[in-house]
Amino acid sequence: VDFFQRRCNFENAFTRFVANAAFAVYLVHMVFINLYTFSWIMILRHAAGIAVDFGTSPTADTPVGSGFLYMGFVYVAILSVTSSFALGGLLKLIPGVRDLL
Repeated sequence: VDFFQRRCNFENAFTRFVANAAFAVYLVHMVFINLYTFSWIMILRHAAGIAVDFGTSPTADTPVGSGFLYMGFVYVAILSVTSSFALGGLLKLIPGVRDLL
């Protein structure tokens, strides 16, 4: 914690953009997480031949393999974070929405 207080306590255009978009990201991030999770399941189905089946449960019992799980996590995390901040920043540019967010 001390390291970040001493060395990472700065502000630039990027950190201002991220800070200003944070609440909008909070509101929209689940849309992107669901979208990219669904797209990862489609990638697994069509590229790797793994049919992930959820049935009536929110969790899948399909054996996927740890490599695909980690790749899926990285895929969903990177795309959802960047998409959420991009959309959050764009929403903050709209005059009427800017006051709400």
